[in-house]
Amino acid sequence: MKKNLKIMDNKKSIKTILSFLFPKYYNKITWFVISAGVALMVTSIYEIVLLEILKLEYKIPVIDDYEHIYGLALIVFGLSYNCLINYFEYRLKIISNESIQIQLTQVKNHDQSIFEASDKILDESQAKFIFRKLGSGNELFYEDSHILRKYNQYFELISNHFIDSEINESNNLLQIELKKLIDFIGKRFFVNKSNNELLQMTPEFNWDNNPGGISKEEELIYCAYEKELSQLLDKLEYAFDAFRKIVKLKLLK
Repeated sequence: MKKNLKIMDNKKSIKTILSFLFPKYYNKITWFVISAGVALMVTSIYEIVLLEILKLEYKIPVIDDYEHIYGLALIVFGLSYNCLINYFEYRLKIISNESIQIQLTQVKNHDQSIFEASDKILDESQAKFIFRKLGSGNELFYEDSHILRKYNQYFELISNHFIDSEINESNNLLQIELKKLIDFIGKRFFVNKSNNELLQMTPEFNWDNNPGGISKEEELIYCAYEKELSQLLDKLEYAFDAFRKIVKLKLLK
């Protein structure tokens, strides 16, 4: 009777443990070890009766009367193994997350330094001023043309590329449009005769520079250049604004 009560108590204990820790049993090895332990602890009523008869009536010794202890040991081992594996997995996730965070911080610091250096060459307000002057009067200062070229040349160096793929792609599109404008200025803009600090688009075809007037053909050529410049500026300003937005979103928040 005492042994039966002891076995029943063991069953209740195992049931409580299983119901409490069941969600943790996802490892097959843990399942196998604990199942073996439970099998050793849970003895059928027929086996109990048979063992008692053998011991009391026929004096036949039982081979092993400590199966429930071995079973409990296996269960403890299985649970300990499971907890240990979970702990190591948890630590690996933390280490991995910390490593990723360090890398992201390094990438952000690198890209911030690249952007800050480029912003010293051409900041947003200065760029907008140049774009407006080009769009409204088809002219710009010689120094401003030099700044545009210097800004473009800065990003030609691989060491000055952004690591963040979105920022780098946006900047590449900006530099492509800027290069088109720089090439156009190099072909169509010339120093103003009365002001050598000012560049004008084909000044010989400009009404302001020709009091005697220009021919119809020259006017058509000038209008075609003006239209081309307007299209270049539209694409460039769109790319510039898109680049500044992605930089603000990823680097300046």
